[in-house]
Amino acid sequence: CSVNSRLKSRVCTYATIKHMKNSKIKTTKDTENITNISTAIRNAVDYLIANPKDFPGLAASGKLYDDAIIANTTLQNLNGGANVSIGNLSITKVDIRCLYLDTAYQTHSRRHADAKLVNDWDLRKVGTITLSYRNNKLYVIDGGHRISAALKHELFWLPAVIYTDLTQAEEAEIFAYQNRNVASLKPIDKYTSLLVAGDTITTNIERITEQYGFVVTNKKKNVPRAISSFGALYTIMTDNTTIGYDGCACLEWILQTMLDSLWCEHPDFACDTWMKGFMQVYKEGLTNHQLANYKDNLVAILSHITPSYLSSFASTDNPSAEKRGKASAAILKIARGLVTLKEIFDIVEKNNIN
Repeated sequence: CSVNSRLKSRVCTYATIKHMKNSKIKTTKDTENITNISTAIRNAVDYLIANPKDFPGLAASGKLYDDAIIANTTLQNLNGGANVSIGNLSITKVDIRCLYLDTAYQTHSRRHADAKLVNDWDLRKVGTITLSYRNNKLYVIDGGHRISAALKHELFWLPAVIYTDLTQAEEAEIFAYQNRNVASLKPIDKYTSLLVAGDTITTNIERITEQYGFVVTNKKKNVPRAISSFGALYTIMTDNTTIGYDGCACLEWILQTMLDSLWCEHPDFACDTWMKGFMQVYKEGLTNHQLANYKDNLVAILSHITPSYLSSFASTDNPSAEKRGKASAAILKIARGLVTLKEIFDIVEKNNIN
């Protein structure tokens, strides 16, 4: 594409991305947004994390560095004696007051410390930050939030992995795919780990599920009343969007409803979708003071159908919604008493015939 005018430049930029993504040009605004992103990348500047604007208290007490000290400290970080050196990669401790973000591939939001990270700060859980030495500066590839949190606590040294042979493009690639080679933690592994750690929420989940005759496990075969959706259980226990809501009371209500309706005797009775659907019923019933009535309506219907049958009804009754939305809508409809067992049978059978 030739770039002879501002308009042609925008069209050219978008056409290139269109070709790459095999998509269509939707609006002029889309084209302008992409052009703005491209401009921002070209005009990106290095952002010093430990700066007077973001940390005025440190600046006022003379604990931040000027350019000359930053340059000198950067060299000390590199040459101060790494604990481990493998090729062009070093593992050592660094003074975090001389670290930069490359805003060509990282947004300014990376400089802000997450409030929970600051409040629950524990140096033992920080791990190592990842840096790259390029153009006589140390750039942060991973760890911007942790660096800001450490500065909030006036801690100036952190363990780091330092690359010394990366280009800007290679840094950006590592940043973009930093979790590619990290295996995700399975929910059951998180559950058992938190039990060992004595996490209050997780121990309450274990206490309540055992009290009602359920077991949290990923081995559902030949294990009666097995619940493998730890993520849903954790959401139920920690939701704070409804006035008067109590996670323990909600989980107890859900499990008792499943027992009374024999819902828990079916395979896949406690998948993530159903558990969160029951939670939505509890929250609405709590708000409307209809918990007992909602439970009676659910027991009357669920005692005669299976999870697969309810799933079929949910898909037929609300075809445009996403899977979780369909499930919640179906369970809520039953709880509100807006559909009879015969109507559910008729809807599902009609859909099967069609």
